[in-house]
Amino acid sequence: MNRETIQAQLRAFVSEGDGIYAAATNEKRALSEDETKRMGEIEAGVAQCEADLKALEKRSGWEAKAAELRRFETPAIIPGDNGDRKIVEDRKNYDAWPVEEADQFFQGVIAMKRNQELPGNMNQELRSTFMESRVTGQGTLIAADGGFLVPSTVSSTILRKIFSDGQIVNRTQAVPISVGDTAEWNAVQENSRVSGSRYGGITVGRFGEGNGPTASTVAIERVKLELKSLGSLVYLTNKQIEDGPQMLTLVNDLVPQAIRFAIEDEIFNGDGASQMKGILNESATVSVAKETGQTAATIVYENIVNMYARMYAPSRSNAVWFINQDIEPQLMTMSLAVGTGGVPVYMPANNASGSPFGTLLGRPVVPVEHCATLGTVGDIVLADMSQYLYASKGGIRAAQSMHVKFVEGETALRFELRNDGKAWWPSALTPANGSNTLSPFITLATRA
Repeated sequence: MNRETIQAQLRAFVSEGDGIYAAATNEKRALSEDETKRMGEIEAGVAQCEADLKALEKRSGWEAKAAELRRFETPAIIPGDNGDRKIVEDRKNYDAWPVEEADQFFQGVIAMKRNQELPGNMNQELRSTFMESRVTGQGTLIAADGGFLVPSTVSSTILRKIFSDGQIVNRTQAVPISVGDTAEWNAVQENSRVSGSRYGGITVGRFGEGNGPTASTVAIERVKLELKSLGSLVYLTNKQIEDGPQMLTLVNDLVPQAIRFAIEDEIFNGDGASQMKGILNESATVSVAKETGQTAATIVYENIVNMYARMYAPSRSNAVWFINQDIEPQLMTMSLAVGTGGVPVYMPANNASGSPFGTLLGRPVVPVEHCATLGTVGDIVLADMSQYLYASKGGIRAAQSMHVKFVEGETALRFELRNDGKAWWPSALTPANGSNTLSPFITLATRA
């Protein structure tokens, strides 16, 4: 396909995605299962379009490099008709070089720099040229004198692994960004459900004949996500790559796990400045006080009940308990007093019946490393992650270069992902009746 066709497809994907999110925003709801599935397909389509555009750019860049090779003033040396060597003047500037020979030229330079044998399929004329023009020091065959850069590619496979392996990021509301580096929404500023504050200030009331209803105003706020770069850099020796290519497979398996860990840690603990804003640092997050006289580094059933009571009711069906594994013994032995006895309140996981996680008050209990240790804020979190916005652009860009550690004989593998995230809620919500604020993100205060 040509550039215009790919760009048209990209615009169509972007338009459809914007429509889906606009509908959900206007109706003040999370994406449905079908919409979430379609957004995944749209994101994959956008990534493919970007990859296709990159491929076209790569091809154009290669054609430009081939033209540059043809302008070299170094004459080509080939065998003469009578066995001697001669200069071929009609190819002095390499004007007759096809792209295939240019590719062989690059392979030859790489082989020479690594002190290897020339490729067996190399054109005989090129082979002769290299044999006659070997240099022991700095040469002029290439501009960077031995450094080669492999153009970056977008890896949707790595991105899929991040979402499939995680327990946090895959529960967030995904926001693919296709154009630019920001995403913004106009949202109703509703921090209270008290009369006069609902839906940003709309009032509804009775009025008599000859009078009119009380005028209302709606408060609007701007929700903005701005992409930041997150990445990893890995060095492998050229010998390792040549003699043990499985190391590349290992790196491509471990990098997505490391990136996923960093993303999910920021979703929990990010500072909101150079990182995404974590739910533990969000203004909307509610912290439930410990019980009077509660022993340090403990969790009691009253804590669980009070946390659940502060969860915004429409979010309860999506809420998940995230815990540090240090608190599991507390949950296993937790009980509800009934007369002189008690009944257990924590239901352990039962893989045989299709329940991979334990439950508290009917909601899954998921152990994650990003929760704090027992007794500290964040050791147990009740959260509806559909109220957390996670934006990304395309997939992970993977590139490798011999420039950085050329003298040491090492290749640099670089991975980059641009993303951002924050809670949809700017603050906790004051209910129409009652004094306790509500939120989709609930924590338990320190028990020291």
